Amino acid sequence: MSSKAAFAASALMAMMFCSCGDIDAGGPFAPDQQAGAEYFPFAEGNSWRYVRTGSGMSDSLEYTVTGMSSVSVGRMTMHAGGFELAVVYTAGSDTLHFKTGDEPQIPYFSTEYVHVSDSIVEAFADTVSTTPLWTIPLPLSDGDTWLFRRRPTDIFATVLTVDGTCQTQFQEYTDILEIEASWEPDSASTRTMIWYDAPGTGTVALIDSVSSEQEGGDWCALRDELRSFSQGSGL
Repeated sequence: MSSKAAFAASALMAMMFCSCGDIDAGGPFAPDQQAGAEYFPFAEGNSWRYVRTGSGMSDSLEYTVTGMSSVSVGRMTMHAGGFELAVVYTAGSDTLHFKTGDEPQIPYFSTEYVHVSDSIVEAFADTVSTTPLWTIPLPLSDGDTWLFRRRPTDIFATVLTVDGTCQTQFQEYTDILEIEASWEPDSASTRTMIWYDAPGTGTVALIDSVSSEQEGGDWCALRDELRSFSQGSGL
């Protein structure tokens, strides 16, 4: 692999590991146009499989991206504070395809401990932390804005709609809960993530893009689409 391709691969990996975490949703759509705890089916054994496509430029090198990932609830456990947590595993691998012929692969894996109640969804790094990785207040309505994540920078999220539609290469979904978060990782770029959550299924699509404020700067646009969803015995 050329040194420039290696640099580009490491840059994309850094972007992926700065992710806000996955939001999954499911359950019947509320008649009052609000999304509540039923939109977050973190039941034991549930699993989602995704296909990733995308493109970008890093260090003046253009590339495309293909990949697969899975999100699964491995088991339920208890937080030191006395509430139940779902142990959520995310694993996947991306391949960057450069015009130079280089095709570096980027594997990734993460674990989050997710708590769901009628008033909040929050994820923790472990079973003893008191500061969540990210937070979603419930119920949600059109236009709601809140502090989604505090570190390494404050990130606010906004509900764009609770009754949208989403067309993927596999299926069309309705009654979509659409959430957007946008922030500046550094002074020269802006990152935007948009989750599309379908009732009774979970996250069916995710758009993750980084744009540069400088002409000819690095950029990347990724799209994850749900290929399959399996319900476990914990439902």
